[in-house]
Amino acid sequence: MVLKFERFFPFVNENRKIHLYLPNNYYESEEKYPVIYFFDGNNVFFDGDSLFGMSLQLEWYLENYDKKFIVVGIEQPRDQYERVKEHCPYNIYSQMFGNIDGRGDALVRWIIDDLKPYIDQTYRTLPFRETTQIAGCSSAGVTAIYAAIKYNRYFSKVAAISPSIMDTKYVLIHDIYHEDVSPDTRVFFSYGTNEYGDNYALRSFCIGNMYETEYHLHSRNVKTYMHKNEFGEHNEISWRNEIFTWLNFLWK
Repeated sequence: MVLKFERFFPFVNENRKIHLYLPNNYYESEEKYPVIYFFDGNNVFFDGDSLFGMSLQLEWYLENYDKKFIVVGIEQPRDQYERVKEHCPYNIYSQMFGNIDGRGDALVRWIIDDLKPYIDQTYRTLPFRETTQIAGCSSAGVTAIYAAIKYNRYFSKVAAISPSIMDTKYVLIHDIYHEDVSPDTRVFFSYGTNEYGDNYALRSFCIGNMYETEYHLHSRNVKTYMHKNEFGEHNEISWRNEIFTWLNFLWK
């Protein structure tokens, strides 16, 4: 089942909707569950909530998986530029968007300081680092990687689904070497062979940056998995096909 409620986002001074998935037998059980925090929460469960009319339909996959989770989907801005700022952990200059005053670190801190404590106090979670995952698609995939590097004491597992590692690559790599990253951390990467349509240069650039980031994580003994989605595009329909793959890598 998916519940919806609002939490106050202080760094943008507004309420945002949370899309919370609980296993169907949650209220008939005393079981405690691992937690997955998922960016772009409006694109995670239902097509009708999605910004683009298509979602990951994650509820179906969770109900047909042999391990149960609580999933916390965090709704993001509908304006594309605001979304990019919220998913950028750094203040950088972007060739595509110009100067970006990144809010990604504030977003992750809010999850750690406000949202996670609320979820752990309200629902039957396994609140430990080893049972907490963070996930995101496209630019939110970069934020998920950042969260697990910068705040590794809270997150041990990352699903970075087609992460748009562009102008953030060098500062992300810098953090890989300057933060205390445990070798039991697991990071899932993916890309589609038809990402960005006919824009071969952009596709090659993003995939190359992904492999380079993975290489540096390997140098810190982090466990990684690079998934190549044959004929996959940069959208939720393609990303659905990867769900069981990242669940298996991160949780088994």
